[in-house]
Amino acid sequence: MGCFSAGKSHSLPKWARQAGKSLYADATELSKTPFTPYEGERVAGLTGTQKQATSQLKQFGSGLNTEGAQAALDKALNYNPEQFEYKDLADIIAGGGLDAYMNPYTESVLDTAIRRIQEEAAQQQKGINSQATMAGAFGDARHGVVQDRLGRSTQTAIGDVTGQIMSDAYNQALQTLQGELGREQDIFFKNAGLEKDALGLGVTAGQSIMDQYAQYLNSLQKAGAVEQATNQAELDAAYQEFLREISYPQEMMNLRIAALGGIPMDQVTKTPSTAAQIAGGVLGGAATAANMGWKPFG
Repeated sequence: MGCFSAGKSHSLPKWARQAGKSLYADATELSKTPFTPYEGERVAGLTGTQKQATSQLKQFGSGLNTEGAQAALDKALNYNPEQFEYKDLADIIAGGGLDAYMNPYTESVLDTAIRRIQEEAAQQQKGINSQATMAGAFGDARHGVVQDRLGRSTQTAIGDVTGQIMSDAYNQALQTLQGELGREQDIFFKNAGLEKDALGLGVTAGQSIMDQYAQYLNSLQKAGAVEQATNQAELDAAYQEFLREISYPQEMMNLRIAALGGIPMDQVTKTPSTAAQIAGGVLGGAATAANMGWKPFG
């Protein structure tokens, strides 16, 4: 028979010990679960709208006539008035180029004028001959002087009218040539100005078209980005659901562990027996008497 009949100790209830064993068995089984890889997509790819924008951008870039545009730009920027081939009027005249501008009817007009002078001279000659005959001087020296005077005046008149007609024709041809050269120069500089203006309008129109197209492509890209973000959010939500699903058993296990850990333990109190208390009293009294000098055997 022991000296103590009761004391203090801590122990789990039987049902809790059984629950702990069951929990351990379940945890052991859960630890044997193999790794479950995620088979879904994690990153959202390009959307159809984004692919459309990329494709159209490539087509637009490949369709640009950059060489033609660059050539036109270089021509306008490098325009030099000295490119105009100036024609020297004196060189044209010296080379006989003025003949092409002479009035083709000049000879006809001149021939008509000369014929009239000659006809008038012929009428005057008849009058001189008639007068010389009536005066009995036909064929003498006086008659010859008058005829010679008439001949010189006729040639002078022919020379004057020829010079006047040819001078008028020359001046007219010269004016025509000068006018044509002036028009050629005006047309050259006018065309050069038109080319610059057309290039400027083309650049402005082209820039406007490119700006509008860039805005359109930018809108496609933004719309595609929104679609891609939405798709990514859906993929993320699916991944989170997957994580929640595979962690659910562990969460339930943790909940059971936490519940079991909060169970209060039973307490048992053990106190000394009666014999032990008596023996303790006797031993205590003996010790006291000994301290006081009592010697039972001596």
